[in-house]
Amino acid sequence: MTPQPLTAEFLLLAHSDEDGKALIDSTKLKAAVAGAAIVDLTLDGALRLTEPGDPEFKPGRLVRTTRHVSDPLLAQVVEMSHDRKPKDAVGRIGGASAWRNRAGEIKDAVMGDLVAQGVVVRQEGKVLGLFPTTSWPLADPAVRQEVLERVRATVVDGADPDERTGALVALVYSVDLLPKLFPEQRKRDIQARGKAVAHGDWGSEAVRRAIQDVQTAITAAIVATTVAASSGSG
Repeated sequence: MTPQPLTAEFLLLAHSDEDGKALIDSTKLKAAVAGAAIVDLTLDGALRLTEPGDPEFKPGRLVRTTRHVSDPLLAQVVEMSHDRKPKDAVGRIGGASAWRNRAGEIKDAVMGDLVAQGVVVRQEGKVLGLFPTTSWPLADPAVRQEVLERVRATVVDGADPDERTGALVALVYSVDLLPKLFPEQRKRDIQARGKAVAHGDWGSEAVRRAIQDVQTAITAAIVATTVAASSGSG
């Protein structure tokens, strides 16, 4: 089975295996996709997180490396993340105030790759006969199932995750997706395990720090959108 980028694995879990519709709202989805893309680039070595004593940059900043990124959208993510804290990079790419929906563009591109691989199919529809919608039903359920079983082994069975699975669990936890993936489990227990993994020692210091900063950004994006909606309705 062809290994998928972290962003693709997250998106497979973030859509229902029954009808291909998103399991979380658009604010959470955009922020998490932006975060997943940044972590993908960190795992692949195109971005690095600076440490204290770096001769050129302040500590805790994402900076580009010499590794070439051929995908134009991901190359933009590298440029927009350069010399910024991960949480600020997530805000620029997938936050509520981002003027361009780059996270949506990344999502569509990744899902398009999954369509080309025969993993999902794209279905267009309309709500109330007026508003266009897109869903992504599974064509090859085995791919999503393999990803789900890795997450299950970590958050249900208590297995120690590898770096990629640890990052994936942290992202899934950050948008409250775990209870929807494992509804047979007690919500309190599954969330507690997700939190423990998110703050655990499962990978390199740079990736773990990046994912924790990304989690902060996702939470901030959700809060900002909620506050804006409440103010608008008041």
